[in-house]
Amino acid sequence: MAITTNLPTDERLVAGFNPYYLEFSSSVGSYDKANLTIKNVTGVDISTVELIPDAVGNFKYNLSGIVRGTVYEFEHFIEPQYTLPSITTPNNALFSDNTISRGYLFEINVYSGTSVVDTLITSIPVYFLKASRQILESPEMINHSYNSPSAFTEQLSVNDFQVTCWKGYPIDIQFDALNSFQQVVFDDTTSIVVNTTVTTTLEDRMLRLVLIDSSGVELTSLSSTSNYDIANIGSGDSFVEIDYRIPNCEGKYFRFTNSNGGQSFWLFTDVYTLEKQRKNKSRVQRNYNDLQNARSRNVSLGNEINDYLIVNETTSSELDNNMMKALINSPVIELWEGGDNWRRVEMTNNSGSFNNKGTSKLFSFTFDLGVIYNQSY
Repeated sequence: MAITTNLPTDERLVAGFNPYYLEFSSSVGSYDKANLTIKNVTGVDISTVELIPDAVGNFKYNLSGIVRGTVYEFEHFIEPQYTLPSITTPNNALFSDNTISRGYLFEINVYSGTSVVDTLITSIPVYFLKASRQILESPEMINHSYNSPSAFTEQLSVNDFQVTCWKGYPIDIQFDALNSFQQVVFDDTTSIVVNTTVTTTLEDRMLRLVLIDSSGVELTSLSSTSNYDIANIGSGDSFVEIDYRIPNCEGKYFRFTNSNGGQSFWLFTDVYTLEKQRKNKSRVQRNYNDLQNARSRNVSLGNEINDYLIVNETTSSELDNNMMKALINSPVIELWEGGDNWRRVEMTNNSGSFNNKGTSKLFSFTFDLGVIYNQSY
């Protein structure tokens, strides 16, 4: 007896926002149903479903509903609750984030009548990442998956290892360090910057490394640091190339989810404007009996003001253009309001095009900052 499935046999990452079907069949001679139990990576049952085989004896179940319910902030649309730690103590710069991915185990019992005739209990979790893949792309995050210790492991960024930082603006990077039992961060002079151990098993495989914290403290002097080597002892290394910029004026700073399931950051300094659009609420007729002293016939119940932020950017490289593409595609965009305060905003309009000639492009984006309610009565 044997159950054959299409589940990966290693701990690779799968795009969690894509349809993902678990398919399996049994080698026993006769069966008429199966129970599929979905467990978390510690073996606790989450859900059990009963499945009926198709005409050729195969079972199929779409895991997307379970996955989507646990890899994003689904309950009441709660914002992520983590805050960037102070890195005046450098070892604080490294911490785990279990909201980026989730892992699942499976137990399959195949029945003939009321008797179990075949069983499979998986031992390798299937990890779903908070990301999407499009048509003609594999739902598996091949470039961002940990299969075995290798020369390097990519971070969950837009431009492979390159990260743009701005002086005074908080930023971190996210990367996969599954099965690492210690992490040592070296700068480009091979000096040790961080030497600590963050558990990277089960749900804690994704780590975040803070380069600049919410107070503007830098992990090292980034103006003289060009790269970091993150040695994940027991698994692959990660590399970070720093593009450090000093803004010449105050700008608007955004954090957004990219297509690889990580978060990227961008500062708009070219120009920005704030537009207000007013919508009056209902008016009611005033009761009055003295025309000489009456101030109005009607009383306003208030108004609603929509604030719109318009930002522009002239890019200077293909890497910058990639960031603009990622921002346009992003499902979650947040505006920094200082400290650890981020406001989720919605992009309502964008302009600017991409072509294969030249890298200097002008982009413009409009963000809805939400409604201000002004109540008068």
